[in-house]
Amino acid sequence: MSLDARISVDERGVDAALTVPHGETLALLGPNGSGKSTVLAAIAGTLRPQRGHARLDERTLHALDRDMPAQWRHPRERRIGLVTQRADLFPALPVIDNIAYGLRARGLSRGHAREEARSWLARADLLGLADRRPTTLSAGQARRVAIVRALAAQPDALMLDEPFAGVDVEAAQQLRALVAEQTRSITTVIATHEVLDAHLLASQVAVLAGGAVVEAGSTATVLTRPRTEFAAAMAGRILLRGEAQDGALVTPDGARLPANTSEVARGASALVAISPLEVRIATAGQRADLTDTVRLLEPRGDLVRVTGATLAADVAPHQAAGLAVGADVGWRVTAPPVAYAA
Repeated sequence: MSLDARISVDERGVDAALTVPHGETLALLGPNGSGKSTVLAAIAGTLRPQRGHARLDERTLHALDRDMPAQWRHPRERRIGLVTQRADLFPALPVIDNIAYGLRARGLSRGHAREEARSWLARADLLGLADRRPTTLSAGQARRVAIVRALAAQPDALMLDEPFAGVDVEAAQQLRALVAEQTRSITTVIATHEVLDAHLLASQVAVLAGGAVVEAGSTATVLTRPRTEFAAAMAGRILLRGEAQDGALVTPDGARLPANTSEVARGASALVAISPLEVRIATAGQRADLTDTVRLLEPRGDLVRVTGATLAADVAPHQAAGLAVGADVGWRVTAPPVAYAA
């Protein structure tokens, strides 16, 4: 089922619109405090917004716009699975009965519900946890059980709130594999601050900043051709704006960056998005594509991030030797970036 929602929660500064096509997964990207959890809770019905609407196909979950009679479905009537950051398992019930809970709500007998729950646990390679209590589970195990519980209830849509946060790398890999396998035909929204989740799981991306969606589209488009500095930062790229000229992007200060401008009319406003891995420091005798001033030097794993006012480069430590904040630096871009319309 396709999801269409407009969520307005005044006290949290949220006014966001989302559209998710039938059976697809949307990654809702944004930093902590941007409103991701609020949007998911409002769609699931555990939080009532001041205004807006949420619909699954033609079924209205809520409609609170001033020019229409108010409509509100209780969370149990929405058929939306919500997995919060806390997992929210029932501590008094063993894992198998946590899974069976949603099945019982669908009308299955206790025995049938437990049988189905056991099947779901086996499918997720969690059968060994069936008789364990939630308080004995690791964070990663609890998240996996919570996701299976939501899926077993056969929801029309699934909301996952930071499902991989706070778990170790191995558990996160297992969780991503489970979500990827089980949500192929379920309309899903994953709230996350990790761009990796969008690349691996989502066909669509919406970037949330300050409670509003500042950019949305296909994963490939938003993460390779961002239109806002915020979206570019989420994608790990530097966004440059300028005017398209023959074979170059001319920045507002008059610098010319070699670029593929075949997609943009000459003289039109254009953008390029460049990864710091695609930038090198010009050495003595090399022509620099752009000149800059070093603002920050910081370690990034085995590399050093050299950040200037215009660009940044991830380079080997020896290539950054001798640089200091305030020093002049020349940038060389490994291949001309593709300019696209602003």
